[in-house]
Amino acid sequence: MEVDVMTGAAAVIGPAAPAGEPVHALLADGTTVSIRPTTPRDLDGLNAMFAALSRESVRMRFFASGAAAGRSAAERLCEPHPDRTALVVLVRQGEAEEIVGEGEAWRLRADADAAEVGFTVAEGWRGHGIGTLLLEHLADAARALGIRTFVAETLSENLAMKRVIASAGLHHSATFEHGGTVFHEIGLAEDDTYLEVVADREFTGSAASLEPLFRPRAVAVVGVGRRPGGAGRAILDHLVAAGFDRPLFAVNPHAEEIAGVPCARSIELLPDRIDLAILAVPPDALVEAAIAGGRHGFRALAVVTSSVPASVRTTLKAVCRRYGMRLVGPNGLGVAAFAPDIAMDATFGPHMLPAE
Repeated sequence: MEVDVMTGAAAVIGPAAPAGEPVHALLADGTTVSIRPTTPRDLDGLNAMFAALSRESVRMRFFASGAAAGRSAAERLCEPHPDRTALVVLVRQGEAEEIVGEGEAWRLRADADAAEVGFTVAEGWRGHGIGTLLLEHLADAARALGIRTFVAETLSENLAMKRVIASAGLHHSATFEHGGTVFHEIGLAEDDTYLEVVADREFTGSAASLEPLFRPRAVAVVGVGRRPGGAGRAILDHLVAAGFDRPLFAVNPHAEEIAGVPCARSIELLPDRIDLAILAVPPDALVEAAIAGGRHGFRALAVVTSSVPASVRTTLKAVCRRYGMRLVGPNGLGVAAFAPDIAMDATFGPHMLPAE
């Protein structure tokens, strides 16, 4: 049995990275995002993100007002330059990806070991750790290019930027300048303090990403027989008998209800906000079911199917990464969680698990 839980570890992303190659990471709330270098194809997405910024956000980022500043930045970010590293952060919503952050670092002079850094987090996405991830990944890319220091100029009231810099774990200093600006200097050395801060952030994101597995808002069991017998039906029966009191659904193309549980004829017909799906389908149906679940917004899969070929396991993991789903299995017994606020036995063993 495999357990696939992605971490938020930074990876080297620089001019040598393949264009468009994503690195997956976790935000503080467990949401999966991908981070990659910008390409000319990002122009529309960046323009949309900048156009949605409030006037105050535009002023904080660009020291300017009006839509022209965002359009100019989008064009600059999409234009390759040997002395600039530019990254975007994307979150997937079904089949669509949305740019929710951008960051850039540009070398001050061709022979300098310092670079100016700046980034933007989309409206509605602040407070999730996107700015911190951007700073981590930009710093990693900069180190690979021989850059040792970041500098940044912010308005004195730009508290969000100050918090990101202060919480990054990197040594930094700030100098207040005339005109209400602050000049930041950020050392990029990876000492023990920085590595501990990064590890703590990764742990927080990883722990949050397990919530859909062990405290799901709603559960669906895919591949449930109408008659007793079979792993899917056993799991459904265990969930009911354990007293699982959150929304529960079965999936069977030939039934509207099984064991008193409402049944959908396909994954696409399930209600929204299904956190956890238990897949008890044949190996040759696994990938199709996972893709349908990803498109529907599932956040975690527990796959109990056995005798799954290696090629299917590899594809299954890639699908889960694409759609940001946690994965347990295949060839597992399911998952279980017992706490004061939840009683969930989603396993198919011959006996139910004890609640204590």
